[in-house]
Amino acid sequence: MTVAIGTTDAHAKNHSFVRHPDGARLNLAPAYDVSMHEHTTVSSGRLALEVAGKDTIASIRVDDLADEGGSWGMAPPRAQRVVAQTLQAIGDALADIDRDAQPGVPAEAWENVEQRLGRLAGQLPRL
Repeated sequence: MTVAIGTTDAHAKNHSFVRHPDGARLNLAPAYDVSMHEHTTVSSGRLALEVAGKDTIASIRVDDLADEGGSWGMAPPRAQRVVAQTLQAIGDALADIDRDAQPGVPAEAWENVEQRLGRLAGQLPRL
């Protein structure tokens, strides 16, 4: 998600977990401390944490996202599926969001996210 929306500040302390009611299981929180930095004129485009050994948003491709999932123990087909589902979910959220209710987010930020999402989605394998 951080690559698709342009969050360059996603360092380890900006990730969080949700504990299941049984107290024994955790899931990565769907969104935590999210901010679209990449659209600003002061952004270097460098990520706080690398993805598959790459540290700039512009250099990261869908395969890199899936490879990163694999490096965390996900089977390659599952990692590819998670990347595709995540990109779809972000696209759905962008279509549903009331942008007028987000007055602090300039049009350029939304356009930047849409372009990046389109670039990544265009790299998904055709089924």
